[in-house]
Amino acid sequence: MKRIFWFGLLACTPLLGNAADEAQLSKYLMSLKCQYCDLSGADLHGRSLEGSDLTNANLSGANLAGSNFEPKQHEKKVVSAILESVNLRGADMSGTHMNKASLSNAYLRDVNFNGSDLSGVNLTDANLKGANLDQANLTGANLTGAKVSSEQLEKAIRCNTILSDGTKDDSGC
Repeated sequence: MKRIFWFGLLACTPLLGNAADEAQLSKYLMSLKCQYCDLSGADLHGRSLEGSDLTNANLSGANLAGSNFEPKQHEKKVVSAILESVNLRGADMSGTHMNKASLSNAYLRDVNFNGSDLSGVNLTDANLKGANLDQANLTGANLTGAKVSSEQLEKAIRCNTILSDGTKDDSGC
């Protein structure tokens, strides 16, 4: 069964300081739903983020470092979300479905992507040092310029994957 990525804010305090739209922020805090909304620049580091739907949300420049993405009764899902320049350092994103999300320039150091579906994800210029990519599906992913070692990619599923040096890897097809 695929785990789908859901996350939300347990404490309903305005922690999102730089959110682009206060009305969207208020709506999110009330309903824990923020599909297609703008939470760019949000500071949610170290928070427990469970239960809300942020599918296709703009989290560009958001700080989610050390956040807990462990699902409770929901599955993990971020589809086509804009997470450019996001800081997810040390976050547990295992089993996350992030199909076609944009994580360009993201700081993903020490993130656990074990078993995640990262197919079609844009990881250009992302920092993946120390990230766990075991059994991650990188089919169609773009890692051009990413900081990632060949050892990290050994156990990842690679098919039509563009590696950091711009070469294509079809070893897992």
